[in-house]
Amino acid sequence: MKHWLILLAVLVLCLPGVASAGNVVLSDWDGYQNNGADFNPSGGPVAIPASVNTSAFNFSTGIGSVTFSFTTPGAHDAAWYEWPYYDSGFGDTIDAYGNGVGSAPAGLTWEMADGNTAPLWTDFYGNALTSSSSATTYSAPPAVCCDVQLAEVFGFTANPNVSIATVTFTMSAAAPSSGFYLQTTDNDSATSLYMTSSFSETDNTGNTAPEPASLLTIVGGLALLSAARWRKTGR
Repeated sequence: MKHWLILLAVLVLCLPGVASAGNVVLSDWDGYQNNGADFNPSGGPVAIPASVNTSAFNFSTGIGSVTFSFTTPGAHDAAWYEWPYYDSGFGDTIDAYGNGVGSAPAGLTWEMADGNTAPLWTDFYGNALTSSSSATTYSAPPAVCCDVQLAEVFGFTANPNVSIATVTFTMSAAAPSSGFYLQTTDNDSATSLYMTSSFSETDNTGNTAPEPASLLTIVGGLALLSAARWRKTGR
């Protein structure tokens, strides 16, 4: 009887669509704010600024949330990138695909790409995400594809009376009920991961303006900040 129970548990775990954070592995991640130095350069992670809260984020699986906080008026941006994969235990990790779902709010750019053949690092560190996916379709061997990277940059202008503005990026195995999100799906298991972002701003009077009402696309501000952006040459 015990052997049958073990076999049944194994079969359940292998069923398509059964998400488990234990099967998700985060192979790479990074972030930056206000076009500044990134948090995880080629030489290894550096101290993440105190204004970035990662307490709800699992750096082993990539599941969870990262929140950027800003307390000064003017142009700001927050950027987050992940390269996760679903590990079924058979080494078949390059079998995913993905795309954006819905309409992105003002101020948000995004990109998804196959990290092995056309990585998105240059676009991410240059704050020039294409708001598109080059890894929308699974391809079987010998032309295997894909190993999907996901990245988002949120740009906004904080009002002159800002008390605090926050941008939160979340990766989850649960599908969002609404709004824009990035979805990457493992072809073998039919298991998906979902990346979302949210914005909130509170002024000195205590009034809160949630996304997308107070999100404004940065044009001149980001262009000026980009000139000072430290860029990596490779990972």
